[in-house]
Amino acid sequence: MIIVLNRFWNLKKQIICENINFDINDEINLEKDRISVLNNGEYDILNHQLIAVFSNIDKNFLSLNGKLIRLTSEINIEYHVAQFEDKESWFKIYDGGILIFEMAYINPHKPFILPDPFAYDEDFNTTNFAYHLANYIKKVKENDGIILFPKSNESLTM
Repeated sequence: MIIVLNRFWNLKKQIICENINFDINDEINLEKDRISVLNNGEYDILNHQLIAVFSNIDKNFLSLNGKLIRLTSEINIEYHVAQFEDKESWFKIYDGGILIFEMAYINPHKPFILPDPFAYDEDFNTTNFAYHLANYIKKVKENDGIILFPKSNESLTM
């Protein structure tokens, strides 16, 4: 089965690979905005580290810089989204209360905010991967049987 992950906040980057042992080197650049219907998950690269949340064969996973974690209701996240471009955001991930991963970073994604003439519904939360990662983890915590990316059960061949 082929795994397809979409880069957060970037329509021209994806990871496409044949197994769940992917890394930064598997990222490809697309000529046009992605249109793939199949989507196993979402990822971002922060501080040169690949962070991903994805579904595969009725299970949800986190990939934290190469460390694969099954996403269950035992996984928790604490996070802080900086509300300024040059301030540090951070997140910490716990498994059963034990810290298993932490990261501090300057968010590379800048929202259009007022007074920018293109500002609309973006804010610093919307453009920060930690905020979205926390929402995925919250969904699993609320319903341990949920498949975050249901299209992940469809197969694709290269």
